[in-house]
Amino acid sequence: MIRTCGSFWSIRNLEDWLTRTLRYLKPRHWIQQHGNTDVLHTYVNCCSSPTGHSCETLAMLIRLSLDLNVQTRDGSTALMLAVEQLNYSRAVHLVQAGAGLTCCDAYHRQLIHIMASNYRHRMRHQREYPEVIGEWEAAVEQRDWDRLMAALRQQGFSLTEALVDLEKQGDDLGRRGCLYQRRLQRDDAFCCHSGRELELDLREAE
Repeated sequence: MIRTCGSFWSIRNLEDWLTRTLRYLKPRHWIQQHGNTDVLHTYVNCCSSPTGHSCETLAMLIRLSLDLNVQTRDGSTALMLAVEQLNYSRAVHLVQAGAGLTCCDAYHRQLIHIMASNYRHRMRHQREYPEVIGEWEAAVEQRDWDRLMAALRQQGFSLTEALVDLEKQGDDLGRRGCLYQRRLQRDDAFCCHSGRELELDLREAE
């Protein structure tokens, strides 16, 4: 339950309200002035555990033709955010609806790098606690993970290369870092909003 304006609302109440609001909402993105967060990012943030009603709400948001690749100030898309939260089921729905796999955030990471970071953390955890390996293998999340990786491989992304990128990158998030240099080598270096800003920055620096 969530307390708002002196009363308690359930997640279902909030989503019902959101459904009705979006029917009349213009513009469709509903960008928040302070957080630069659109309604799709807000939805992913609020729905940390998948429920049937939440999935219905995501389908509704997609039907409203929201831009699935809108980025926050740090360059995150809703798809990136879902993967960072380990919500692979919701990420699969976004990919199936057409969310882009090539967008870069402000740290020059693409979705494959976030997947690689999650993979590295999971492998370290499993080495420390071998008993959890069976839980992962039996989990629905592994199926959704496999679906995401299959979509990324079809786009030419490699988990191994992404893991090497993260090791080379270390703490250097600047323009001399590995991810920045690799980004400039890619054909999709300037895709999405953050890419267009980077392209303008480079032109001005010439």
